[in-house]
Amino acid sequence: MTSPTQRETIVNLIHEATAAGARQSRACQIVGISERTLQRWQPQGETVVREDQRPHAQHPSPANKLSAEEYQQVLTICNQPEYASLPPSQIVPKLADQGIYIASESTIYRALRAEKQMNHHGRAQAPQASRQPTTHIATCPQRSVGLGYQLFAQHRHRTLLLPVHGRRPLQPLRRGVGSA
Repeated sequence: MTSPTQRETIVNLIHEATAAGARQSRACQIVGISERTLQRWQPQGETVVREDQRPHAQHPSPANKLSAEEYQQVLTICNQPEYASLPPSQIVPKLADQGIYIASESTIYRALRAEKQMNHHGRAQAPQASRQPTTHIATCPQRSVGLGYQLFAQHRHRTLLLPVHGRRPLQPLRRGVGSA
């Protein structure tokens, strides 16, 4: 946000530039504001720089927003014993089977989240954070045999580790004369 004195200074600089022959769009671009911002600050024909009115704008609420009564009805139904352990994805179809529609699934989720009632539902366990797997790094051949791995080969800056069965080192296949 700019202060009123900063806005006045910017507007005066742009007017000075346009009076000297510069285009308003280029002057606004150099100062770092859009032409629309300049028009908001000083509408055509006015000499006074206005305060930014966007923070004070009154936005109408959506026409399909739940009323306080409907909102309370959603919470009441979700807290009934037969629906208390179910997520909204199961509540909505059960109510639809009875011919009742109170709100969409996403609206019910939003209402429960707003009331801090979005807990884990159902018989499945809540998700748990998993631990990072521990890793073992072989620094030289045969060092990792005790861990169940043997350093097998290096190829293009990559070290390949292969599993060792029964702690017996793996031998590379010899492809040469007389081998099958």
